[in-house]
Amino acid sequence: MKQHVDDFSRFYNGVSSLTGLNAGVVRVSFKYKHREGSARFKVTSVEKNVVRCTNKMAEARALVELGSSLLLVIAR
Repeated sequence: MKQHVDDFSRFYNGVSSLTGLNAGVVRVSFKYKHREGSARFKVTSVEKNVVRCTNKMAEARALVELGSSLLLVIAR
């Protein structure tokens, strides 16, 4: 649980992105706005563009947990 809290605080007030080395690899970005309590999680690939927006902090935390897992998988 503590790791998830650390991940959330790391992305909460900033922007993080990861771009793959190949054109077909996924790019992941996180954007959060503290005052509005809103969050945006975006996954982009060559074939598709999926954007997920939420204004609920519980959903934002879940998105960061998912995004952190994706970053670990993609980085391998």
